[in-house]
Amino acid sequence: MTVTAARHRRKLAGLVMLPVAALALGACAPKPAPPPPPPPTVSCTVGGTLSEAVEACHTNYRAYNLDTANNGAEATVARILAAITPTSCSSALASFHSSGATLMGYYPAASSGSENLYCMYFSNGQCPSAALGATKAMNGWLASPGHKANMDSILSLWVNAAAGCVPTASGGSGVYIAVAQFHT
Repeated sequence: MTVTAARHRRKLAGLVMLPVAALALGACAPKPAPPPPPPPTVSCTVGGTLSEAVEACHTNYRAYNLDTANNGAEATVARILAAITPTSCSSALASFHSSGATLMGYYPAASSGSENLYCMYFSNGQCPSAALGATKAMNGWLASPGHKANMDSILSLWVNAAAGCVPTASGGSGVYIAVAQFHT
């Protein structure tokens, strides 16, 4: 064998070894983490008013206590928000949350409180059914880590929930608002 042929064989052997080494290194790479599980979902098949459906849907999700002695603050908030945002749901809706002081004023005996707001725009001029509105609101909150945290907090022993809807007489657009207030 000539010197040139021997060099050529060593080069070929080196080329063959590289892909094998790369393949072996690739086999040792860590597996990617599995995707996170999807958020839980609920189906609210309860009847009644818009507000009763949102409240019942909460108690189907978790064994909250219903604060039946409340002053209707959550229903007032829902009605006010539905009336002031009649044509669309805006990301500015967050600026309409009750302040901490206002929320604690609604529940003077409470030591903590939180609030979830949900807005659904509809273009057919009709309010959604109570069950559909409650289902959409609950699943929207469950898919949002911050809203779900309010719902799952050990400090959220009591819930008051309500909904308001402003349809348009002309059959145009309208807005559905759901509010849930939690407190200890």
